[in-house]
Amino acid sequence: MIRTEMKYTASEGQKGTTSSKLFSHVRRLAIIAGILATTLACNDPEDALVENYKPPSGNYTNGVFVLNEGNFDWGVGTLSFFSPEKSPWIDGHRETESKIFRQINDSELGNVSQSMTIYKGKGYIVINNSERVIVTDPGTIKWTGTIEVPGGSPRYLLPINTKKAYLTELYVDCVWIVDLENEKISGKIPVSGWTEGLILFENYALVTKKRTTKDKREGGEVLLKIDTRTDEVVDSVALPKGPSSIVMDQRRKAWVLCDGGLQDQPNLVRLNPFTMKVEKTFPFPNEAVIAPGNLRSNETADTLYFLNGGVCRHPIDAPELNPNAYIPQREKFYAMDIEPGTGLIYVGDALDYLRRGIAYRFRPNGHPVDSFRVGVIPTGFTFNQP
Repeated sequence: MIRTEMKYTASEGQKGTTSSKLFSHVRRLAIIAGILATTLACNDPEDALVENYKPPSGNYTNGVFVLNEGNFDWGVGTLSFFSPEKSPWIDGHRETESKIFRQINDSELGNVSQSMTIYKGKGYIVINNSERVIVTDPGTIKWTGTIEVPGGSPRYLLPINTKKAYLTELYVDCVWIVDLENEKISGKIPVSGWTEGLILFENYALVTKKRTTKDKREGGEVLLKIDTRTDEVVDSVALPKGPSSIVMDQRRKAWVLCDGGLQDQPNLVRLNPFTMKVEKTFPFPNEAVIAPGNLRSNETADTLYFLNGGVCRHPIDAPELNPNAYIPQREKFYAMDIEPGTGLIYVGDALDYLRRGIAYRFRPNGHPVDSFRVGVIPTGFTFNQP
């Protein structure tokens, strides 16, 4: 994941750090160096990189996968599995099956683990810095194939049908077309700039396209409308700075969270996907901005959730945006998703980006359920349900 961390005020502009290939790693490396020094100076296992794990069960048909980034460039991504019914309590948290991909396949996922999608009995794990998508059997997590993305930095995969998927891209000016049957890149849709979040809408894919202050490529901050029958961009609409995650509500309105990049004010935008017109923009108050991201909706699609420090929510009928968290942040909330069926909110806490992270589960009203240990920098939750 590429994560922009900032606090913005009208008078002071941008404050904070950025963790990505595009920007400097100096601050994160300094933090890591300090923690490593502390680790070497003490024997507390909580400060160590080592995960204690047992042999994998090889049965992952009812639970949630947690994809962990690992540290950029020098770390590797890992995959954890949490079973609400079976995961035991250890030292105040529930424990997951850790590093299951490596244990089962005797191979690392690569660097950096970006996203995971389950579709038609296959699991697709996008590894952006390793330029590939790993294909697995989600029931056993056995490695069954690889989709190579030469020269690319893939982000998120969206299955269009049983034969084809789209794959967004950070550096190459395109949206990749993936042949799911033969597990290979079969083409690309020319697009200038960084493509990120995407959803299906009838015969179209809605794709967010963004830039950073250091990205000199042409093209602005827009939402693209791609005809999935022809693989062509047929429409677009300009958006505020930093369009990233996108969801659809119960009234078939598209919502895009625009994070503001490094300097601009973030906004939550509601659009009509038929006309590709912006209907309403909800700006974040300047004093309340803490790196918003991870836009999600509940199962009935009448309430939106996002991270802005802690967990925030926005009913689709609300006249104004409330950017204040109703679930307070612990150390560093980094990922969030909502479990189908139960509506439970899963939040990944990256802590200091070095130690094993912690995932928390909350009820929709914000009441805590439990927590469980995951890997280094938990970046996403993928639910595998019967």
